[in-house]
Amino acid sequence: MAKVAAAGGAQEASRLDRRKARTRQALIDAAVRLIAEGRGERASIAEITEEAGIGFGSFYNHFGSKEQLFGTASGELLEQWGQVIDQACADISDPAEVFVVSLRISGRLGWTHPDIARFLTGAGLESLDASRGLAPRALRDIRNEWMRHPWTSSPRPACGCSAFPLPKPPVSSRPACPLSGRSAVKGH
Repeated sequence: MAKVAAAGGAQEASRLDRRKARTRQALIDAAVRLIAEGRGERASIAEITEEAGIGFGSFYNHFGSKEQLFGTASGELLEQWGQVIDQACADISDPAEVFVVSLRISGRLGWTHPDIARFLTGAGLESLDASRGLAPRALRDIRNEWMRHPWTSSPRPACGCSAFPLPKPPVSSRPACPLSGRSAVKGH
């Protein structure tokens, strides 16, 4: 009899965990919709919970603030998009081609995934500079190409068309001016 009760308790916990996960996902989905509509910054927590169809008090069981919710929503959506790109490029071995295909797929985002495009429009370009999603993948692809074919100068100018910020190389690695032979950095 004790085993049956223990098994029933485990089943209850599992049901509770599923309910918590559904509530959390409802909040994230509501945040994505509000940001896509351009109301994210102006939305109150009451509006978010109403959009999610949950009680106001449930919000704080999952997130400490609406900024934390919006950060989580942004990270998850960008990670999903990054996984779509990774799947599309899975059979491509040339890092430069992976980068180009990724950029091309992202450029078609408005036609292929309008919900994600509306979110990115509402969130702004700073959402692309995240620790998850597109920026780390783009940087990975650029670095892979750099390792295969080192250029004579920094990859930053070549990647200037990318929406992803790249770390600045150390001053010592910047190319010298071809005319004067001096460092391209003033004072060096």
